[in-house]
Amino acid sequence: MFKYNLIIICCLLNCISSSNLLAQSREWVVGGGLQFSFNQISISSDSLPPHNSSSFIFSPQLGYWTSNHFQLGLGATVISSNTYTVLYTQSASYSGSNLQRGIGGLIWGRYFFNTIAFRPFVGLNIEYMRIREESEYPGYSENHTQFNTMTGAQLNAGFLYKLAPRLAVYGALGSLGYQRTTYKAEDSDKKTTDTYFGLDAGSLGDRFTVGMYFTLGKALVD
Repeated sequence: MFKYNLIIICCLLNCISSSNLLAQSREWVVGGGLQFSFNQISISSDSLPPHNSSSFIFSPQLGYWTSNHFQLGLGATVISSNTYTVLYTQSASYSGSNLQRGIGGLIWGRYFFNTIAFRPFVGLNIEYMRIREESEYPGYSENHTQFNTMTGAQLNAGFLYKLAPRLAVYGALGSLGYQRTTYKAEDSDKKTTDTYFGLDAGSLGDRFTVGMYFTLGKALVD
């Protein structure tokens, strides 16, 4: 079995248009992230197709510096993923697919320490996401559609690092928070709810993220 991964993450820089990154009160910030991934697993069998999956995530954000230390913002997330795989049973195997399409929103606040090139921060995120999921395995099951609704709030931590007068890198390292997910089939009133509370921290792992931001207007120094 072979596994191939192609991941393109287009959110590596944090661009600041102000001539002074350290004095950013009353400035608007636009930016966000873009991620695309493709995964393939080949099976050593002529009768079975490979497992393929791809995903696309777009997350624009708009923020505002209320002071040189505090930032508020709004964000949106659009998710699209396709998975083509094989379902195995005791008597046979069935090729099928799972498709997910979702959209969500985000409200966040961040407090930045120091007024030097390296600025750690702590923040709070409040999130909402609704995903439509369709799965089908011809010969085994009919098309099944369900809606997954996720809400949550997390405390997170990260940093802002100045590379040049107009250039900086932003990174988020981990989170501590709560998430509630409700699953409901399209043709049923029955709901299943899953709740989670915990710490998710890491460095350069799944939780580590970076973003690209562009500051609008000229800095107004208090």
